[in-house]
Amino acid sequence: MKRYVPKALVVIMVMTLSSCDWGLQGPGLLSGVLRAGPIPLGAVVLEIRGSGIEGFSGAGQTRVFHAEPEPDVHRVALINSAPGQFDFSVVVQDVSAPLPTVIPLQAVDGENEPMANLATISVNIFR
Repeated sequence: MKRYVPKALVVIMVMTLSSCDWGLQGPGLLSGVLRAGPIPLGAVVLEIRGSGIEGFSGAGQTRVFHAEPEPDVHRVALINSAPGQFDFSVVVQDVSAPLPTVIPLQAVDGENEPMANLATISVNIFR
């Protein structure tokens, strides 16, 4: 009789683990936040690379314009009427897929002057 207890325990564990939810999957939104340190930004153009991206939307005072010049490459312009932090969302086919990569291409400060150094710009995209 004791022989069957370990086998039954293994069967119960396998059934329990197979019914677990391993996190979010399927279509949804990723959140994005762009900061520029002490410099107030007025607008920025980003290159966002990743598969399964369907679109972008702004949050708060951030407006978003985007184009897809080639598959899985998106050019995104973020404009904020009040210079500062930019909040946006990325619409994706599967929220469990790898996060997209982001490269700042161009930016203007709060006075609409071009920024030569984009090193202070940080963009975080998260689930």
